[in-house]
Amino acid sequence: MAATRATIRPDRTKGFTLVEMLVTMLILTIGVALSVGVGTTVRTEACAEETRATQALVVKAIQAYRSEPDWKNASPRGNGETDSSIKLLAALQRSEQAREWIERLPDHVLQQNAAGQPYILDGFGHPLLYYRHGGLGGEVPLLVSRGKRHDDPADDIRRDAH
Repeated sequence: MAATRATIRPDRTKGFTLVEMLVTMLILTIGVALSVGVGTTVRTEACAEETRATQALVVKAIQAYRSEPDWKNASPRGNGETDSSIKLLAALQRSEQAREWIERLPDHVLQQNAAGQPYILDGFGHPLLYYRHGGLGGEVPLLVSRGKRHDDPADDIRRDAH
């Protein structure tokens, strides 16, 4: 009598084998890992782009500030400390032309500390750092975002205010 499939494996009428389930789980795991990795990269690049846009507006404000007769070629004080964007904003608010550029910043970029002083956030949610001297060989102001990894200078986003 010839053995049929039903007699060799009589209980195999419905369902999946363990190997089929493991292969399916492996494929799903790879898909999830790839989508999370791509999603993280896309989010990081979006934050970096928002930072560059914020820096561009602040640079325009600094240039407007420096073009006014009262502050001709002067730059607001700042040496990159955490509260340097507070000092920068306070100085820029005194210039009508600079204030026009600052008002173009999105609301979520301008925050207030516990004392009610406004400061500027980068796209990663960290305070934007301002250096009075530092860009282009130390001659012009410099804006720095610490990037995604706050303690890693390799991912800093820098913008000279020339």
